[in-house]
Amino acid sequence: MSAELIASKNVVCVKPGTPIVDVAKLMAQRSIGFLVVSSDCERDLAGVVSERDIIRALASGLQLSEPVDAIMTRRVIYVHRNAPIWEIAYLMREHKIRHVVVTDGDKIFGIISIRDLLRESEVIKRLAEYAEERIDEISAYD
Repeated sequence: MSAELIASKNVVCVKPGTPIVDVAKLMAQRSIGFLVVSSDCERDLAGVVSERDIIRALASGLQLSEPVDAIMTRRVIYVHRNAPIWEIAYLMREHKIRHVVVTDGDKIFGIISIRDLLRESEVIKRLAEYAEERIDEISAYD
């Protein structure tokens, strides 16, 4: 199973320079916890912002009138739309993140959240099978 099968294609974007308060309002209105920062919501992936980023900004005393650029993550973890699901789960665990951007070449294709992975029973089954294969490989060296 590949990323494109479970990725949400309704990517919510804000432009660089958008005030943090507007980003927080948009997240609340859409009931989302993650969005892309892009000038065109198609190819320009400037960064991403999560609920955690907003909370950290508040905790540090940053003004909500500041631009989203001040808190966005610039080093975006992304996968190609053909990436296997196990790779996405691995990246989420490795980087301690809950969302991954999915691309198609140089275009933004969608977003996968940890909830998307958990919703897919087939995904869970394949991840378990992959883990069993890895355990078998490791056991073979003992």
